[in-house]
Amino acid sequence: MVAPDVSPSMKHALALVLAASLAPSAHALDGTWVMQRDASRPGQVQLELSRGRSHQNGSLVPLDAFSGLTPAQIDAAVDTPVAFALRRDPGDLAFQGRFRAGRGAGTFTFAPRPAFLDELRALGVETGKKGEEDLFGLAAIGLEVAFVKSLLAEGYRLSLDDYVPMRIFDVSPAFIGEMRSLGLGRLSHQDLVAFRIHGVTPQFAAQMRRLGFPDLSRDDLLAFRIHGVTGEFILDLRDLGYADVTADDLVAARIHGVTPQFIREIAHAGYKGLPFADLIDLRIRGVGPQELRRTRID
Repeated sequence: MVAPDVSPSMKHALALVLAASLAPSAHALDGTWVMQRDASRPGQVQLELSRGRSHQNGSLVPLDAFSGLTPAQIDAAVDTPVAFALRRDPGDLAFQGRFRAGRGAGTFTFAPRPAFLDELRALGVETGKKGEEDLFGLAAIGLEVAFVKSLLAEGYRLSLDDYVPMRIFDVSPAFIGEMRSLGLGRLSHQDLVAFRIHGVTPQFAAQMRRLGFPDLSRDDLLAFRIHGVTGEFILDLRDLGYADVTADDLVAARIHGVTPQFIREIAHAGYKGLPFADLIDLRIRGVGPQELRRTRID
């Protein structure tokens, strides 16, 4: 009987699976995985890892980061057994399971690599006391030595715990460069993470400048995004005659519910053209069109 031809990548994956299965239990962790294609991002998959009560939120992983896993296996029309691996600096993940129609599930074994922490300490990074579960969490989010080095090169010398949210929210050197183009001065790592979370982008800042807000601070930009001050909202207000609303009043309007619809209803009640500050005050006091109509009748 002729042995089947096995690709080098498959051999590597199988070797990692076998090594993990033979590793002493004190030095290996296991759990379950779910994976599916991300239709909006070709070439990437959404991976979720769970260990008992510890659940790692899904993260996007390039398909070519895995050893021994092919698009044909993922997209198979029938249940297809798989054994593949993902090698990361904090440790290696070896997977076994099944795929069908773009979705797979199964079990994994994680072999931690404590030397990862030594490499970070050699770079001057404060790691604190980290165990195997911590290494698993770092591997799950894909925190690599190269990522830390890239941020050090940008001047962000932080603790390992501070690098974690930067990795989770993809605060990359490219993103840092984009943010510097806004002319906001040096942004802290907390600022950068907040910008990522709330969607502060150079495109958004440029739109606000075109609409007459060239000097928004980092706090202004965040407040606009958090409270929903959009270009559409600003243009709607201008259509209603409010062309000179300040940044603070725009945020206050969104917080208290001064919408274009509310302004039109107030106008129909006989109070067209009220100062914008008065509209905000009406909402704060809970006064609406019906109360204003009664006041006019009285």
